[in-house]
Amino acid sequence: MKKYMVYMIVLLIGVGVFLLQFNYVRKYQPSIYYQVYLDNEKIGVIKSKEEFERYIKSQGAIIKEQVEKYSVDVDRVKIVKELRSKVINKKNIYYADYAQLIKLENLYNILYELVGDDGKLVGDYNQLNKLYNSINKNIIDGTKLTESGIEDYDKIKDNIDNLITLKEKNIIDYIYSNRNKLDLTSNERSNIEDYVANKLDSISYSKYVYRSKYIEDNSMYLYADNIYEPLGINIKKISTYNNEYMSIEDVYDKIVEKKPCTIEGYQFKIKKTTGVVLNNKTLMGAIGTTDYKTISNSSTEDIIVYVTDPEVFNSAIEELAIVFVGTDEYEAYKNNKQKEITDTGSQIENIYLKEDITIRPTNISVKEKIYNNSSDLASYLLYGDKIETSTVYASADDTITSLAYKNGISVEEFFLSNPNFNSIYNMFYDGQPITITKLNPKVSLVIEETQVEDKSIDFKIVEKYDNNMIKGEEKVEQEGSNGLMRVHQTVQKVNGSISYVELISNETIKNSKDKIVLVGTKEIPNVGSTSSWGWPTPSGYTLTSYFGYRSSPFGWGRELHSGLDIAGVGYGAPVYASNNGTIVVRTYHYSYGNYIIIDHNNGYWSLYGHMSRFQNGLSVGSTVSRGQTIGYVGKTGSATGPHLHFEIRVGKNLYANVTDPLPYLRK
Repeated sequence: MKKYMVYMIVLLIGVGVFLLQFNYVRKYQPSIYYQVYLDNEKIGVIKSKEEFERYIKSQGAIIKEQVEKYSVDVDRVKIVKELRSKVINKKNIYYADYAQLIKLENLYNILYELVGDDGKLVGDYNQLNKLYNSINKNIIDGTKLTESGIEDYDKIKDNIDNLITLKEKNIIDYIYSNRNKLDLTSNERSNIEDYVANKLDSISYSKYVYRSKYIEDNSMYLYADNIYEPLGINIKKISTYNNEYMSIEDVYDKIVEKKPCTIEGYQFKIKKTTGVVLNNKTLMGAIGTTDYKTISNSSTEDIIVYVTDPEVFNSAIEELAIVFVGTDEYEAYKNNKQKEITDTGSQIENIYLKEDITIRPTNISVKEKIYNNSSDLASYLLYGDKIETSTVYASADDTITSLAYKNGISVEEFFLSNPNFNSIYNMFYDGQPITITKLNPKVSLVIEETQVEDKSIDFKIVEKYDNNMIKGEEKVEQEGSNGLMRVHQTVQKVNGSISYVELISNETIKNSKDKIVLVGTKEIPNVGSTSSWGWPTPSGYTLTSYFGYRSSPFGWGRELHSGLDIAGVGYGAPVYASNNGTIVVRTYHYSYGNYIIIDHNNGYWSLYGHMSRFQNGLSVGSTVSRGQTIGYVGKTGSATGPHLHFEIRVGKNLYANVTDPLPYLRK
């Protein structure tokens, strides 16, 4: 019996030791958790990766609901704030309160933007200090503003917030009490009644600012089905004996403090090196196919655009096309319903983007500018981040070219901003309002057209020299009359500005009649006329760029174009001296190409650029007469196609001030 008792004791001791060892091993066996990183920075440890991802997605619905709720309240408050400015004027008993209320709101906004939660200055001290000092000193009594920040920051913010609430309540009570006596519309009365009924006066100004900012920061969530973790999140599985971990909510809050979440969308990269032809189906139809041609471009800066849907980008490009060609013309082109050219007219052959466009689906940070409607994107692609627009008032003495020049825009920009004008010869009346809008295009929309036009054949001015007349004296022996020519050409426009013209054919319908002028000398005078200038090319021309400011055809930004670009007469067409004078420059320049400057010996100078070659027998010092061939149309130097660049300069030397040549040539 004793023997069995010993065995039993040994067995029990063995079982006990085994259980103790099992519990020890079990207690100190490593657990599986997940380490969350943001941009390689440790954020915290979580228990479940799947639960974390589900939680983030669930926040989308919560944020959407909050944005929608805040939007309703903020919109109501905005309406009433606008109503204040209508009702309260200088004669009103609450005007002083209202004036100070506006200052207080402005001050709060500056504090919100330029001072951190800890009271440290994060913005411009001078900007804050100027407004700070414009407020009643009693409001900020006992506080001190320095270049490093504000003492008692929370106190002053609360003080301002309470004052705003108090003063606004008095004004709102006044408007509500007198809503039937004041000059309010039925809609405005309804708004103030709705404001009071919903007790929106309980929303302090600080809450209003916070909610407005919340809507601004999170409105993109309204256009997403789900939200995802921020870019840069990395979750690694770890095995650890440390059983401490963070709640999913705490990790999420810590992450979004540092970086916003993302939504599904699309990235369009606009690469300014090659181009895709978009044939007359849909503008984006050729992207991603082999139906393209390469276009050279000097700029290499890529532009990134984010959209919620690819159709937003497609529609934006179509809206740009409509801006430059018109709705009816674009729809006819798109649907292959353009009218055939019988006698005269035009037909769109191609519309395409000069740049190479790539698209890829991606998760986008909501802090990025994300476009969810085509109109906003079209505006950005045409004008950039900010539309620079203003109104000026013309005088009867202004011309379209002079007004465009004075305001730093091109003639094409003038017509785009003022569609009621259709010719550079349109006249102004004194005080006529004119819209000035500067383009800052992010893409190059190319439109290729076939045009058949009847153009005037300018009559030539023929001089006859008469020894019986005093040198410099002139007399018209025969008046001239213009002829008519039918010109068939292809025209390429980039963002509305002509960049290339190619002559296909021309046919004379009516011959011109020369104007004969008797000039009082047998010699060819080297003194030009100040009142009579000859056109420097044959007829049938197209003016592709006027004197004044324009967007560079080479993508070099805004520039002053110092003359006229005359194209459409064909490569190798003769270039004529516009007036009598002496050749003082005959050389090559990287920009002007082959060019000549003529001194007319009367304070005027003329320049002829981009010529393919010079007329044989002419050199520096040669005297030339009006209408004499001095060279031939080309595209040397900086030129997008064959044309003549023509300038008139006024002053004591050949570097004198440039001026608009058109008024001289049209005399």
